[in-house]
Amino acid sequence: MTVDDTKPTKLGETRKIAIVYPDHVIHPIIAEYVQMTEDGKYILNYVDLYKSRCTPSYTELSFINGEWAKCPFHKSYDEYKFKIFDQTLSDDIIKQLPENLFFRILIKDSNKEYELREKRDTQEDINKTLGAKVVGNSPLEQTHFLYMVLPVNDKESSIRKNADGVEYNFEMPFPIFTLPYEVSHNAYESTSYDDINCDLIFDQYEYSRGEVPESVRKAVQEFLKNRPGETFDIRSLPIFEHTEPNGVKYVICFVSCADIKKYDDLFNAESVATDKDMPYPFLYDADLEAAIHDEIPCAITRTDGKVVYNDVRHEASNKAKY
Repeated sequence: MTVDDTKPTKLGETRKIAIVYPDHVIHPIIAEYVQMTEDGKYILNYVDLYKSRCTPSYTELSFINGEWAKCPFHKSYDEYKFKIFDQTLSDDIIKQLPENLFFRILIKDSNKEYELREKRDTQEDINKTLGAKVVGNSPLEQTHFLYMVLPVNDKESSIRKNADGVEYNFEMPFPIFTLPYEVSHNAYESTSYDDINCDLIFDQYEYSRGEVPESVRKAVQEFLKNRPGETFDIRSLPIFEHTEPNGVKYVICFVSCADIKKYDDLFNAESVATDKDMPYPFLYDADLEAAIHDEIPCAITRTDGKVVYNDVRHEASNKAKY
């Protein structure tokens, strides 16, 4: 039996702190240990205690202006190459973590550094593209965090570049959505004929339609076309990062859609609302992807005004039923 020397054999220093999400939702967590990657990243392994669940999870950490923060996105865990675990380093970082771990990222280039903080104080802020707070006297840079929906041709979550003689169309203008904000699903604002949850109140995430320049879409096309092998799982794709010549950066997470009718609705969507209160675990990690695959309730508002619901019944609402 091979011992994994990139992980602790027993837990050392642990702490109960909180991760503060962009919409100000607080997730209490138990910070367990920190691993270091071969390329110098720090990965915090923790247990998420949100809504009394105990969900093992992980995140990249940033160290900005003398304080640790949570990166907005990270790779799949198996994509990281870890150094031999250092218990002293892990304990030191766990001790240094703030009581409230906020989302922040440091963007570097050859001449300057930018500090990015997510700010969701008002509806106006939510609808604006995320910006960057300047460190020192550097000029302003913007970063867009987005989700891109890819249709699959294996009925689950993978793309076959050639399925039964039909080449996958990587040049399709795949629909894009922004980071979500929180809204409410109110009772009796829809009909039981359309919405199986019309009698319930629960919290939702709403993802607004986004867009990127054609140059970014072409970069995504090349990225997907050049994935090794004839088949790849969308869930295993790394986060795609692309910086335009004007300094604007695009960070894109990919999610899959296996239903052609639902993909058509998403392609013509103005926004997508997903259930925020359903208990985990799901097969698909991202709420948007779980909703698209009918693991949780979903409502797609099309540009023609029609709202398309799936037939998933909400469970375990944290609010009273009317």
